[in-house]
Amino acid sequence: MSSGFSSKVPDCVVQTCYEYEGVIIPVFMPLSALKRVRKFECRPNDLFIVTFPKSGTTWVEQLSLLIQHGGDMSRLEGTNIMEAVPFLESVEDGRNPLTSPLVIDKAEKMASPRILKSHCHSPFLPQDISTDDPKAKVIYVARNPKDTAVSYYHFCHYTPQLPSYDSWDIFFEEFLANRAPQGSWFENVLPWWRRRNHPNVLFLKYEDMKKDLPGAVQQIAEFMGKSLSDEVIEKSSGM
Repeated sequence: MSSGFSSKVPDCVVQTCYEYEGVIIPVFMPLSALKRVRKFECRPNDLFIVTFPKSGTTWVEQLSLLIQHGGDMSRLEGTNIMEAVPFLESVEDGRNPLTSPLVIDKAEKMASPRILKSHCHSPFLPQDISTDDPKAKVIYVARNPKDTAVSYYHFCHYTPQLPSYDSWDIFFEEFLANRAPQGSWFENVLPWWRRRNHPNVLFLKYEDMKKDLPGAVQQIAEFMGKSLSDEVIEKSSGM
């Protein structure tokens, strides 16, 4: 058994991650941040984008920002998406996780309406949205786990802050055993699938977005309480 882990994990995981409540977490998402996320005070007009990694997160962030600004792309020129949509459980500088400030510090001070991102599974999320009656709006994006796993494996290889697995076979075994960073795909997705009919939850599928992006933009806009013209929806879908 690896030190600090409840079961044996590859050395690359030991070097880049830790285990908390049975979930493998990258060190750039420190325990101090996770504990703060649970206590994060939600506002009624917050919009959370929650996903398992490599499920279309950045895509939906960009669409949500564009919709928030009425489809006016000029208002997003020069915008750093990491600044505009804080990654709640992470640090500002993933290369120096032990000394870097926490992103949640900035998120707490942001003016409303806020768009916020998290990969946490439900028990780690803010208490106001981790139940079956979320008090703020949540867009959850799910992607076929087979495609998610392949994308995640490659992402780990070009992201120094994540484990660099020796082979796909090793990563796949860890993914199936719920020992990939962020834990179980199923435990991340299923609570939001059960909540999909709640008025504060919009459950999107990555594959549906690929098939009909204008339709997804319309869904997101309506969920955000925004009215966009057909022209703006088409333009936003081609970004």
